[in-house]
Amino acid sequence: MALKDLSPRPMVQITAAWLDPERERSRLIDPEDAAIYLEIRDQLFADGLKFISASYSDEAGEVKLARDRLTPESKAALKALPTPGGNLLKAVQAWIGVAASAARLS
Repeated sequence: MALKDLSPRPMVQITAAWLDPERERSRLIDPEDAAIYLEIRDQLFADGLKFISASYSDEAGEVKLARDRLTPESKAALKALPTPGGNLLKAVQAWIGVAASAARLS
């Protein structure tokens, strides 16, 4: 599955809930699961979204660190979250793959 295969509207809603957990949390995320999702968000985006303004190689390096920070429990939680065409773990793995490709290009 590639990121291009994901439907934009649900992906934006999921991403918005992740990045701003107070927004629509009660509707999208079970309160008991919120702590694990926030932990995963922090594993993937340890410095928030600061890295998106970095160079491709710096961005790719940050994504590699994010990949290494994901725990087996985090991966299981991501796998349990459905997305169009798969689950959130597949989307994260696609993102990691794109970052690896960008690192090779820079």
